[in-house]
Amino acid sequence: MAERVQSGISAPSEADLVSTLTPRPEAAPVLSVVIPALNEERGIDAILQRVLAQREELERAGVGQLEVIVVDDGSRDATAERVSAHPDVRLIRHPGNQGYG
Repeated sequence: MAERVQSGISAPSEADLVSTLTPRPEAAPVLSVVIPALNEERGIDAILQRVLAQREELERAGVGQLEVIVVDDGSRDATAERVSAHPDVRLIRHPGNQGYG
């Protein structure tokens, strides 16, 4: 199939069309858990341990991956350091408190 160019837009090739129409095996879903935190150094470890402990049960339920994200909203304590001790947890830090939700 020849490719036509009109006004800078190219028509898809036959290979592109076949690729688009070919069913792909579905990837197992990802569950993202977002935990807001402000000055939670005394409780964040326990929270993360409880959430991460659900991986096996989630896998049995068909969830392929558990993504845990902690958003540190300008904590002035050791919240970020405590979260950083969990290598499977993503940390997002705000330099200052952004306020309620």
